[in-house]
Amino acid sequence: MTTRPARLSLAFTALGLLLGCEPPPYNSDSGGSKTPSIDFIFPISSADVVLCNSFMVSVDIDNLTLNPGFYESELEPTEGEGHWHLNLPAGLGGGVVALGEPYGFVDVSDQNPDPNTTYAFEAELVDNTHVPLPGIAVDVVEVRIDESDTDGDGNLDCQGGGAGYGSDDDTGG
Repeated sequence: MTTRPARLSLAFTALGLLLGCEPPPYNSDSGGSKTPSIDFIFPISSADVVLCNSFMVSVDIDNLTLNPGFYESELEPTEGEGHWHLNLPAGLGGGVVALGEPYGFVDVSDQNPDPNTTYAFEAELVDNTHVPLPGIAVDVVEVRIDESDTDGDGNLDCQGGGAGYGSDDDTGG
């Protein structure tokens, strides 16, 4: 048995549908900037965070629709659509990894990272044709990479130890 408020709600809904009424539009303007932006979620810049040679990178992207099909040569620039580049530090071979998802994997094992060096990774938003977007479309994270057992307990003392090696264990321990 329906209650009186529930019956009234159903009646108004039915009346609205019969009259062809549509619900009011949602307020899509949050009052914030419409400029695309990107921020690292992981890793974070911290002297306490030491990454393994292979690790996951994750970003938060606002005001841009990621297009995982950016590699298609015939793809045209579309406003509000693009992907991001992970720019690798020169000390780790340099280069760019293009990503159409808000995450990716990095493996610098063959670059022999120096555990005493801080490396700067840059995330940059670009359009479908790889042209950098204006505004606050870049974020940088500085990390150390040291894949060793510094405390002698038999475990790696770094984060991200399973990312590139077919393991779902991304704890480094």
